[in-house]
Amino acid sequence: MDKRSLKYLHKFNTKSSARLNRSLVLGIIKDHSFISRAEIAKLTNMSPATVTYILNDLLGKGLVKEVSQGESTSAGGRKPILLQINGSNNFVIGIEINLTKIQGIFADLNGTIISKYSYPFTDKMNPLPDLKKTISKILLKHNDKKDKVLGIGISAPGIINFDEGEIIYNEYFKWKNIPITKQLSEEFTIPVYIENDANASALGELYFNQRLNTDTLIYILIHESLDEKYKYNLIGIGCGIIINNEIFHGNNWQAGEIHQSINFMLQNLLSKRPFNSFYKKVEGSITFTKLLNLAKKNDEIAIRIQNLIAKEVGKIIANAVDLFDPGAVIIGGCVYTIDKNFHNVLIDSFNKNHASTHSDVKILYSDFGKDSVLMGALAIIFNEIFTSMKTKHSLVFT
Repeated sequence: MDKRSLKYLHKFNTKSSARLNRSLVLGIIKDHSFISRAEIAKLTNMSPATVTYILNDLLGKGLVKEVSQGESTSAGGRKPILLQINGSNNFVIGIEINLTKIQGIFADLNGTIISKYSYPFTDKMNPLPDLKKTISKILLKHNDKKDKVLGIGISAPGIINFDEGEIIYNEYFKWKNIPITKQLSEEFTIPVYIENDANASALGELYFNQRLNTDTLIYILIHESLDEKYKYNLIGIGCGIIINNEIFHGNNWQAGEIHQSINFMLQNLLSKRPFNSFYKKVEGSITFTKLLNLAKKNDEIAIRIQNLIAKEVGKIIANAVDLFDPGAVIIGGCVYTIDKNFHNVLIDSFNKNHASTHSDVKILYSDFGKDSVLMGALAIIFNEIFTSMKTKHSLVFT
């Protein structure tokens, strides 16, 4: 074990190490579908006694089930009993806070979505009252499964301290230092975790996107901007960074808080002719989605504005790729309605601004459409329950 791993180990007490071992065993069972106790001990370097102790606890709590007998070894003997995650009998809740509403999702541990919910904000000064109402309604609708809910994951815009479960700052709502997970965990006696929306979305791709084959990725989250003080701010952009299968938060939880040069450019440009006339033909406030729809109808000014945004997004992606050299870039959020022209302009801008000529990074769009952040909220809980062999193997205590 290297010095860095040893230093990291010293941060954990006995209770933490037991939780990590338990999570690692769950992760291995999930990854292998059917696996024996002996194979788990071999993969984790845990003693058979430790594995047996952990599995007895997991079986007793109904998280794991014995499903069949495997093949006996060449030396003969009894056939091993194989184990599997009891996914259909355990549940998780994902919550997405966005600028207009709170959305919820109820799913089982196999990742099967059972139901979705959406509720409007009633108190934008503090998200806790609406979060409590939303969670209460979801649990009431699934009252027969309440005791089997393993955790609640919350994705939220802004700077989030994941360790403390706190919203440090949200510019749009002006939230500051709001303790989320402590109050909700005490209210519902269920583990609660909160993560930045772009980070959560990146985690969602890592867990649920079958097209990915990488442990390092960048997620670009594009969302509608509703800031009425700046009518030309059409979009907001966040960036989630995954390195070696783990979220990179930065020293002050601000990694991925991209400087929005796009909106500075738009404010300067769109207040002038002929672009300012564009707003007169749009009913109500202009949004990115309305802009894309007008561009599809061949509105000349809408197409020009769309292309300007695509170029800036391409530059942002090029800079991020140059910094982190990921295996993939996923673009998600309100881009599920973009057309081929937007994509072509974006890729052209990326190629012109990307420094490396040897990169084979894939630029993809999220498969989850409007639900990309919500799926990220689910992934927060999956990430806490299932520890990856790749990232946590060095933390095992035998």
